[in-house]
Amino acid sequence: KRLIYTSSMSVYGHGIQPGKIFDEKKECIDTFYKEFNVWFYIRNRVFYDILNKDNGQEVICKNQKISNIDKIKFIVLSLMHKIQKKNKDIIFFSSNVVNMKNNDKYENRLYDFFYNQKKNDSVIIEDSYNFIYRRPRTEKVYYSGYISLLYKMHRIFNKSNMEDYSQISFIVDKLRNIFSDHFDDNYWCALKQDVYFGFLFFDFAKDYYYKLFKKIKPKIVFREDASYGNYQYLAIVCEKLNIKFAEFQHGYVGMDHIAYNYGRGFFDIKELRKLLPSYYLTFGEYWQEQIIHPARKVVVGFPFLNKKCKKISEKKIILIISDGDSPQQNKLLIDFVKDYAEQKNLSIVLKLHPVEASKLNEWYGDLLNQKFVEIKIFEPVYDYLAMAKYVIGSGSTVMYEAYAFEVTPFIYESKRFLSNSVAIKLFNTFSSQNELLNLMDGKISLKTIDADYFFSKSWKTNYLDFINMIL
Repeated sequence: KRLIYTSSMSVYGHGIQPGKIFDEKKECIDTFYKEFNVWFYIRNRVFYDILNKDNGQEVICKNQKISNIDKIKFIVLSLMHKIQKKNKDIIFFSSNVVNMKNNDKYENRLYDFFYNQKKNDSVIIEDSYNFIYRRPRTEKVYYSGYISLLYKMHRIFNKSNMEDYSQISFIVDKLRNIFSDHFDDNYWCALKQDVYFGFLFFDFAKDYYYKLFKKIKPKIVFREDASYGNYQYLAIVCEKLNIKFAEFQHGYVGMDHIAYNYGRGFFDIKELRKLLPSYYLTFGEYWQEQIIHPARKVVVGFPFLNKKCKKISEKKIILIISDGDSPQQNKLLIDFVKDYAEQKNLSIVLKLHPVEASKLNEWYGDLLNQKFVEIKIFEPVYDYLAMAKYVIGSGSTVMYEAYAFEVTPFIYESKRFLSNSVAIKLFNTFSSQNELLNLMDGKISLKTIDADYFFSKSWKTNYLDFINMIL
């Protein structure tokens, strides 16, 4: 069984205070068991689920169905493409989600550009997405599924240690007392099981990667989502072997993103601090000003965006960007511009977040056959940014990326956006249909900003300066 938590991307509307407060509580941060910190493992999930519960969304665990064919393909590919390299200075660990189709092959929008700057010294190890590898790839990659298969075999031939479960259960029960008002017994029972299995994998992976890194001898390891608490084993192994541990920004980060804002506990307590990456590489200067994170922040850039920026003289669409969990807001924004689009002979495109694919019929069934709006999910968003005359949304990174396409975005003042006081000063915002239409018609003076503040164009120089310092 694979447990899936339905949760939003960040704790919008709650700001950084919840994380900071609990990161300074002894009963939260003093939750170590054999180098594994339970609080770090669950903090993001708990806050996400509190927010979802407040918004009336589902927070229980679900069993995800995987077809037998996908399982077989996963096993075969994981065995065929297991990591075997030696003496590589740079390892990129990546999810499969960031692979985007480029002609007939998939390109990793985060890592391929940086990988190619030191290709002979680098290696990419990719996870599957729902047990599926997006391939063929533009670059030679290895798959992390091999360790999952080894772990399954390990679990078959090794009995569970009830002392481990007892200790994990005790720690989760302590944390449950802090959040007792938010969830029922079923939630905590499921969470306890997930933490226990998370610890078992942590314990196994720690030994596996210690041996692997001794063989490969990397000087730096990059791990996507390293600040989420799921990759504590990599941080510990890197610290033991004196390997730098780093993370690239992969999307939106800000004061409302719990994974990138920490209280004093993660700054002052060495055992906690070492579970986080030592370096956090951002798209631009703006992002490193928005987070409270122990890592050293380094501006690098986002070369995939630089490559995709193209100019189209005739812009004929109104692009509405979904945040991933706000169907009613999306429908409201469509209503705001529906008549305007018809008057101006413009098309409306609603670009959904990939996580909304499973909710398409439930959330947007009433729009699917409507002529006044096109709904897109997996199509490249940059293609639509290039064609957009107007971009409208709230909390997505695409609002920032619009500047790179020389389109001024209009931001709806949702609760999630209003939690970011810095962004309020930068962006052109609206709270009503009338305000939005005035912005679109140029009746209100527009704020402008240099896209380089969000996405540095000097990505190649920035990266090489950083990596040469490490090597």
